[in-house]
Amino acid sequence: MLTQQIEYMKKIIIVIDGYSACGKSTTAKVVASFLNYAYIDTGAMYRAVTLYFLDHYIDITNPKSVANALSKIDITFHLNPKNNQNETFLNGLNVESEIREMRVAEKVSEVSTLKDVRTAMVAQQQKLGKSKGVVMDGRDIGTVVFPTADLKIFMTADFDIRAERRQKELLEKGELGDIVHNGMEVERLEAKGLKIISREELEEIHDAKVLIRAHGEPPETYKLALQNNIELIDASCPVVLKLQNRVKNSYDQMEIRNGQIVIYGKPGHAEVIGLTGQTKENAIIVMEDEDLNQIDFSRPVTLYSQTTKSTKGFYRIKSIMKSKG
Repeated sequence: MLTQQIEYMKKIIIVIDGYSACGKSTTAKVVASFLNYAYIDTGAMYRAVTLYFLDHYIDITNPKSVANALSKIDITFHLNPKNNQNETFLNGLNVESEIREMRVAEKVSEVSTLKDVRTAMVAQQQKLGKSKGVVMDGRDIGTVVFPTADLKIFMTADFDIRAERRQKELLEKGELGDIVHNGMEVERLEAKGLKIISREELEEIHDAKVLIRAHGEPPETYKLALQNNIELIDASCPVVLKLQNRVKNSYDQMEIRNGQIVIYGKPGHAEVIGLTGQTKENAIIVMEDEDLNQIDFSRPVTLYSQTTKSTKGFYRIKSIMKSKG
């Protein structure tokens, strides 16, 4: 009965706005599928423009070059019958994977702020929504693109949840390392006087400010900071901090059960050092199949992973451990 009622309902425009990584696209896709509406990913449109600019070496500081490039851009969406998802096409080519690459993500904000770009995309979005029966999501979609939309939704989410969603998205694409190892940002900070130090050098520093990068640190770092009167500026990734807390709690339980904490990660990696610090350096680090020989499978085992390792590798190691246990 509900499906029949929906079929006879007047077609409307639904817009979903909100902060990044809070589920706008996921919600929009579900709503569009349920109502049998077209789903238009406005964020993908700006990514497609950015991809075109990058691939064609467009100087975004040159208004004539930007205008000329925009006149050659045609963005459409087509349903992929294999996954039942709308995918982005740029000038007739499927670019759904390319627009999610980190090189595009790093530039899309800069490109999307250009007045000519926004004017062009708003015009295309309004054209796509002219017949109604569409669901669109994106920043400012309900204020600039469709200020008179029939239904407007603004989504928010806890910061930690948003960070976890973004991490999961990038990890599945194998791109998380590009955020954690942001060379451009390091270079920018070095130009402002930032000095990169090793763990050993930290022991010699007194009465200074020290920035902790995204990987997180073991408890000993914080103790050393107190001893040497170091002011820590903790920029640890909230996802890593949550993982450290989970490892610490598991280790406390495993001590009682005579169990083992196993971490799938690279030995000596900063994040792994921080994680093993939560286990009083007792965690077993595995990266290759032969590393599993360190584990006593007659005792309880809890497995964790370095956040920048691939999910595929993690599940392969997990599968091997299950077969041995």
